[in-house]
Order: sequence, then C-alpha cells, then structure tokens
Amino acid sequence: MFSKETKDYRWIPESIPDKKEIFGYPDSLIEARTGKAYEFALQNMDVAGKVVLDYGSGYGHGILRIGLERPKQLISTAQYQGVLKKQRRLFQDRIDNLAFVQTRDFLPFSDEYFDVVFLNHVIEHISPQLAVSFVEKLGRIVKPLGKVCVATPNANEVIKPLEEGKDYSWQILDALLSEGFRQRKAYSLVPNHHALSVHRKKQLVAKIPGTSKLRDIIPNNLWEFTYGSGIRKVSPSDFCFVEGYKENAVDFLVFCRK
Repeated sequence: MFSKETKDYRWIPESIPDKKEIFGYPDSLIEARTGKAYEFALQNMDVAGKVVLDYGSGYGHGILRIGLERPKQLISTAQYQGVLKKQRRLFQDRIDNLAFVQTRDFLPFSDEYFDVVFLNHVIEHISPQLAVSFVEKLGRIVKPLGKVCVATPNANEVIKPLEEGKDYSWQILDALLSEGFRQRKAYSLVPNHHALSVHRKKQLVAKIPGTSKLRDIIPNNLWEFTYGSGIRKVSPSDFCFVEGYKENAVDFLVFCRK
C-alpha cells in the first residue's frame, strides 16, 4: 500500500530552501499531509486552462503546485495583507496568471466564476454558525460542471482541538457539504506506522502550554526531534488515500460537484 520512496516533492524550488517559508512552520508531518492532498487532487481534477481558486492559501505551497498545471487564471486568497505580500514575493514571478485577493468577507466572487476550487485545511476554521452559508455560496461561485476539493482533519485524530464545534466528524462534514453539492466522493488519508507514530507524539506535545508559539521560532531539526521524527522526517510516501471515510484517517478529502 505504501511506497518506500522518501524524496521530497520536486515542485518545491531549491531557491526556497526553508520549507517554513511556504508551509507556515517547520513540520514535515504537515508538509507531507498537505502536499500529498494537492498531488492527489490534481491527479483527479484537470486544472489546465481553467479558472482556479485556492481559498485560504496560507503561505502558498498549494498555489506553487497548482501553478505547474498552467491554469488559465489562479486566484490565491488570504485574510491578512502581510500573508499576501509574502505570497507575492515568493510566487509573483514563478506562476503565470496569478492574482491575490484579500478575503475578509467570505468568497467575494461572482456566481459561476470558477472551474475548480481548493479548500485545503480551511473548512475547520469556519464556525458552525457561518458554515452552511459559506458552503451555499461556495456552490454558487462554481460553474455547473465545476469541482471543489475539500481537505480537512479527521475530528477524531486532530493534533490539537479547535474551538468547540469546528472539528467536523465525517457525518457532520458530509451533511454540511450537501448544502451546496449533490455529488460528493470522499477519500481518507491514511498514515503508515512511522507517520502515525509521529502524529501521536505530536498530539502529546500539543497538550503542553506554549507549544503553538514554540513551533514558529525553534529550528527545524529541533522541532522534528521534539516530537520524535528526528530519525527520519515524514514523507508524502508515508501516506496513502483510501476511498471512503476511515476511522484511522488523519485527513478527509472530498471531491464535490453541484
């Protein structure tokens, strides 16, 4: 089920030697999980020549990967201007037809504008009070034959719980996505023994007060060593996607259509 290959993704340029620049903090577990999700999604969705939105892009590793597929237009969003400024510095000259949009208001786009939308680790940050209206509007901004890819942590396997009500079980997630999409196909991101071991240790570390701040300032190798992956970093090949919702998943990925 799992490949023995442990090489990093080749789509991250050598001119960005510090992965923290684009993944947010030095964490091979997050890098492997989210990178694997984008790779899998792009194997199942054609974005070449399409209008694409990467909503809640963070520091931009997703747009870096999507950009290799040469979409007609790629829109990256972030809540804060500082994040968008960093995206521009890193990617403006690397990705064609890339636009940056600050999204203080949810989804400020015209109806039926996008062919493809990515929400990678975004939906769990939206409160239950806003989630239904968010998904309904998400359905409106996608073209009739468009596709949305939603990736989110398994509520039973989160590293550190979010505010009450924001960790969606697969039942709640599926019911929520049904508000905007009649067609949904789910996959589970399943870790092998090494990735699961690191995940468990990181869950323990996350319970220590102040660790969320420490992860932003301590060196990469020390952070890796802290939660037990110093022997070998977690690689994308330490995960596989399995169809359906599985209890041992760390993330769920759902392809949606109207």
